[in-house]
Amino acid sequence: MRTKIIVLDFDGTLTDIDKEAAPAINGWKEDLARDIGYSADELESEWQKITKNIIETPFEYGWMRNGKIVAPSTSDPYMIANTITPIILDKENKYVGDEERNSYMYSLFAKNNSKSLVSFKEDADEFLERIKNKFSLYIVTNSDKNKVVEKISKLPGKHGDIPVFGGAKKYELSDDWNFLPESIEKEGFERPLYLRRKKYYDVLENILKENKAEANQVIAIGDIYELDLLLPEYLCMNTVLVPRENTPTFEINATKEYPKSYVEPNLINLAGYLENKFCN
Repeated sequence: MRTKIIVLDFDGTLTDIDKEAAPAINGWKEDLARDIGYSADELESEWQKITKNIIETPFEYGWMRNGKIVAPSTSDPYMIANTITPIILDKENKYVGDEERNSYMYSLFAKNNSKSLVSFKEDADEFLERIKNKFSLYIVTNSDKNKVVEKISKLPGKHGDIPVFGGAKKYELSDDWNFLPESIEKEGFERPLYLRRKKYYDVLENILKENKAEANQVIAIGDIYELDLLLPEYLCMNTVLVPRENTPTFEINATKEYPKSYVEPNLINLAGYLENKFCN
C-alpha cells in the first residue's frame, strides 16, 4: 500500500527556532525575574549555571509535566526555558502546586510568544511546494493554528491549502487513558519515554479516518524525537527526524534504530528522499 500522508511538525522543522525564539525567551526571563524578585543579572547568572548543569548531565533534566519528563531539555530554546524555570521556582518556593505551576509556565509562554520572529529555513518554501503536490500533507503543531497559518502566508509560495492542526499538545500526558502502555524504554535515554499523549493520538487518528488510511501510509516528520516521532513510531508509522545543531545524539540514535525511519537535516535532500522512497 503506497504511503500517501505526511504529518509535518512546524516549529524547528520548517523554521530556525533558535533565531525565532530569542526575543521571546528574553521576555520570558524578564517576566520571571520580576515575578520572583530577581534582578536581570541575578536571573541570568542562575540561568547560565543551570544550563551548564543540563549540558553536563542531560539525563537528569527535561521538560517536566506533572512530575514526568516529556522531552529532553536541550531540544529547543522553549524546552530549555521550560526546564530551567521550574528549577528556579522550586529554589524560591514559588508556584508550587501542579495546577498553579502549569498555569504560570503557560502564562510565560503565552505572554512572550508574540515577540518571536518569523525565520523559515532556507528551503522551506521549495520543500512544501514539492511534497504537497505528491502527498496528503498536514501540519500538526503545538503552536496556535492561526499564528502558524499567518507565518506560512509570509512564504513566497501559496500554501494556504495545507491543513493545519494547531494546539496538538504533543507534550500532554493522559495518565488515566489506558489504550497504550504508560511508557517504554529506549537505549540511551536512561529514563522512561511516555506514550499516553492522547491529544496527539487523537489528531493522528482523525487524519487516518479522514483519509481512510492505515498507519503504514503515514510519514511523521519532526525535529524532536520524543514529541514528534515517539508516538507515530509506536503506532508503526514511518518517521523522519530533521535534527538541529543541538539535537541530542541519543535522539538521533533512537530514530535510526527504528527500521521505518530516516534522519535528514536538509529539507531539499529530504524532499528528494520522500519522492524517491514513497512516490515510485
